[in-house]
Amino acid sequence: MIVYRVNCNQGLLYQPKNLDQVRDEMFCGRHFPETWKQIDLLPRGDAATEDDFFGLGLKALVCSEKAVTYCGQLWDEGEFLPVKIKGMKGKYFLYNITHCCSHLNPRKTRWQKDARTGERLIKSPAFYAERLGEDCVFKIPEDGATAIYALERDDVPGHEGLKTLAKRY
Repeated sequence: MIVYRVNCNQGLLYQPKNLDQVRDEMFCGRHFPETWKQIDLLPRGDAATEDDFFGLGLKALVCSEKAVTYCGQLWDEGEFLPVKIKGMKGKYFLYNITHCCSHLNPRKTRWQKDARTGERLIKSPAFYAERLGEDCVFKIPEDGATAIYALERDDVPGHEGLKTLAKRY
């Protein structure tokens, strides 16, 4: 079993008119705290319409309808909230990972100190394999539920689809 940190090459931005409705801190490993109203997003840089996953802020992903269908096991660890992307056709969803558990092994994790604040930050995480269980996608509370991690599992069909959005640790 290999743990990946999700790292999308393409990014999206919130429309200024939506900033009162959504903020990064609302995607912290729990269900969206309010009734969801579809929002409009803007592509950043050269976001390509054929991509299936996009980064949004620090804590969320946006994925295509194809990705939702292909990676069906993601339903167990999050919620799909409809969004529109300016200039892109098709259905897209903000994927809010709601599965947040302490899988981090602090002794084996490599840490670094933030030069500005002195806070201890995760440089390279290490996980307790026995705690991962049947997880597919998760966040950890030790980093404020910011990073998104995915597992490559041989025992779950369809996991090869997650390789396209992940950076190996």
